[in-house]
Amino acid sequence: MAGAAMAVGEAAKAAIWRAAGDPREGLIGVGEVLATLGIETDVESVAWRVLAGRYHQALGEHPVARDAFEDARRAALAQGEPLLAAIALGALAGQDRVDGRYDTAIRRGTTALTEAVRVVGDDDRLVASLRNELAITYKSVGRFDQAEPLYRAALACLETALGPDHPELAATLHNLAGLTHARGDQRAAERMARRGLAIRVAALGDDHLAVALDRAALAPIIDALGRPDEADQLLQDALGCFERVLGDDHYEVAVTLHNLGAIDHRQGRLDQAAARYRRSLRIRAGVLSESHPELGTTLVNLAVLERA
Repeated sequence: MAGAAMAVGEAAKAAIWRAAGDPREGLIGVGEVLATLGIETDVESVAWRVLAGRYHQALGEHPVARDAFEDARRAALAQGEPLLAAIALGALAGQDRVDGRYDTAIRRGTTALTEAVRVVGDDDRLVASLRNELAITYKSVGRFDQAEPLYRAALACLETALGPDHPELAATLHNLAGLTHARGDQRAAERMARRGLAIRVAALGDDHLAVALDRAALAPIIDALGRPDEADQLLQDALGCFERVLGDDHYEVAVTLHNLGAIDHRQGRLDQAAARYRRSLRIRAGVLSESHPELGTTLVNLAVLERA
């Protein structure tokens, strides 16, 4: 079992650093490794299949990502590797969330976490990653009281295992800051978000995709603190990276356009806000579906703007 965990950790480290902020480059690296392994049910192959799914997911290629996660889970079960099977199930739960299947995402995420704790105990780094994934889903459906203890347990585990400035902490800090923002404590949210951003810049450089994601997440917090110009600049910087690395019609582009449109709306730039809301809707409808719950907020904002 330690070998399975090591395969995941080393595969993740190599692929993430090779990618240098571009999921397409990450996929190339994963493909090269899988070609050398050649055995579909090999334990290390399973770990790399999960990573391939993550990169497809980052590129908005959701059906391909789901297939990769399902293949990885089947192979892990066939090899008698319950930890890897739990990791693949957690990845599937994350894809369920992306697809708007929130009940399924919670069920699968809870099962994956329970199974991983059974296999490796409560304080393992991989268990922390599953807690983080499940907390994202709870936050997405407004169940903040269930999300927060999962985030905090994940963060405490990673700080103990890796130290306070390790890059793996950044994702959980990013997510916990978003939850704290949603609960209205903007000062605490800013502290967490800036700590995560500083860790990522130190580890990955200023132009990395993960740094752009952190900037985009910090912007709504800064806006809520009454600094719209600073928030707008953070979003503009993030948007440039997303369009360059991910393309003009990616999900992250749509989210950033929505947030820029909201700032424009409040600042009275109604025509620009409408254009950004509409482009955001078009992208998200194409990536997710026209009936996905996430479109609701942008539709409401656009309706209020059109009335104005």
